Amino acid sequence: DIFINRTVEYKSNFIINSQIAGVLVHYIDMNDYIGLSCNRGTYPIASVISRIFSQSKSFLETKTLNSQSETAIISSIMLNNLCLGVKTNELIKDKTDCRYYYVCQSNNSKPISYLQCPQYMFFSTKEKTCTHQYSSSLIYIYVYL
Repeated sequence: DIFINRTVEYKSNFIINSQIAGVLVHYIDMNDYIGLSCNRGTYPIASVISRIFSQSKSFLETKTLNSQSETAIISSIMLNNLCLGVKTNELIKDKTDCRYYYVCQSNNSKPISYLQCPQYMFFSTKEKTCTHQYSSSLIYIYVYL
């Protein structure tokens, strides 16, 4: 299963629950048709929206309530041990959003900082810095009411 951008998911659920007619995605050319968006596969935004709109409303409400508490518990455990075993200062990419990264310090299991790359850039694990490579993978969705 591909990474689910929570913003897209929440906005799609809002549209469904508000019984709005549909969704308009701006910058459709940035919906990563070649699949380089942080290993999310091709068309990550359209795929998430399509999946959510094809599911029933009651299933979405139940899933949202359950996943919020589960996500909070899992996130807390993962963050507490994210830097475990780091020998020197190290930058670690956020696995849920390639625009962000953590700063880890030796002898500290928790990250000391959570930083965002500048606009239109993403964190490169290989280069250990923010880079413009694959900047077309940054995607924006707008909901017009």
